[in-house]
Amino acid sequence: EKASYAFPETRELILSLIREAAERLDVDGVSLCFTRGPEYVRFEKPVIDDFKKRYGDDPREVKEDDPRLIQLRAGYVTELVRGVRQLVDEIGTKRGKKIQLSAQVSYRREKNLYWNMDVETWLKEGLLDVVIHGATGKFYELVKSHGCKTYYNIGARTPENYVKEGLTGMRQGADGIFL
Repeated sequence: EKASYAFPETRELILSLIREAAERLDVDGVSLCFTRGPEYVRFEKPVIDDFKKRYGDDPREVKEDDPRLIQLRAGYVTELVRGVRQLVDEIGTKRGKKIQLSAQVSYRREKNLYWNMDVETWLKEGLLDVVIHGATGKFYELVKSHGCKTYYNIGARTPENYVKEGLTGMRQGADGIFL
């Protein structure tokens, strides 16, 4: 159904598409949407082989919430995010300007990790400039503690709710809102 990020070729394809767009257009940033169709890594051959090599077990025979499997899967997506960061920094250096990198993610750590997004590692490594989410509280504080901007994601469906949700995000101290 989807091309898995467990394959280096898939990550390279995504990087080539971002490179093409960023080099042709005078972009200010690149935004990675990780909230739509997030089965980025499942039980592809690289996952099975890497899991067996690291742990001696078949990943298809462990529980879905096995921390080893979750971290392994998230590692492939982290490789993609590292590649995008390197790419936008390279293009930005050539242009003499910073190109922002943002990611749309869930505000729940467990949900992010289940869907292969190790947002905490991305923040610790300084890979993101902006995190787009609908969070308040601990996740919001985590993002801010790493010097990252936070945009409150609103998809409220009605004009009244857009205003209400936008104000909620701004009251929480978000740097902006995202529709």
